Amino acid sequence: MKRTICILGWAVLVLVACNNNQQNNETTSEDNNSDTSTAIPAPATVIFNVADTIHHDKDAFTEGFEFHEGKLIESTGEYGKSSIRIYHPKSGSTEKLIPIKDPKIFGEGITFFQGKMYQLTYREHQVLVYDEQNLNQPIQRLTWPKEGWGMTNDGTNLLVSDGTSTLYYVKPDDFSVVKTLTVNSTEGAVDQLNELEFIDGYIYANRWHEDAIYKIDPNTGYVVGKMHFEGMLEHYLPQLIHGEEDVLNGIAYDQQEKMLYLTGKNWPITFKVTF
Repeated sequence: MKRTICILGWAVLVLVACNNNQQNNETTSEDNNSDTSTAIPAPATVIFNVADTIHHDKDAFTEGFEFHEGKLIESTGEYGKSSIRIYHPKSGSTEKLIPIKDPKIFGEGITFFQGKMYQLTYREHQVLVYDEQNLNQPIQRLTWPKEGWGMTNDGTNLLVSDGTSTLYYVKPDDFSVVKTLTVNSTEGAVDQLNELEFIDGYIYANRWHEDAIYKIDPNTGYVVGKMHFEGMLEHYLPQLIHGEEDVLNGIAYDQQEKMLYLTGKNWPITFKVTF
């Protein structure tokens, strides 16, 4: 259902200058779609470096990944197997595994905001809300009418992806849509946007079935950077046999240490990346 991305020690970031008359009100998919690609310059290149690797639970079908208060927090999917997991960021060892008891829930993207953790569900149209000090059981359930894929926040609103080229800014108290943002690159609209992370004013997004992470300007919806990860898992674990759905789909950022944690569905390792 979701997609992620691989490479070796460094990647390419695409920097793009953008011209956009995006409305302050809600922006629909059609608003950003008409021939914007002709206005986007060719990308520039940025180097990234794999600083280290740590253990990741190979049974974890990664859907959401966050660094919060010194811990790595993961939301995993699949019906009957969804969970919340807490990892130690130095070793990757599992400190706590909290199963989602309802077998009809497919866990998706998560984000921490104002003392709460929000967890999307895939097709159940529910958002599970937890007290961040106690992730054992939701304290509230909100409604989301679309599919739930990835989630992050910009300090004001929550940002949600639903597998299309549209990102939704929603209010945390009721998940009502404040505005939408259509993501475009030089090749047109970028759909199948998945796991999200907000880093230093930009949205970073996995894209299902593509080995890249997209850096998106939230003011325009333009892809201003692109990190390529083709071959990363195979390079570090050449003997590993993995399935078609075992794709990179986890972006967590430690703001204090400036460290990016990247992992994937059923991957046995997590990459620590600087860029």
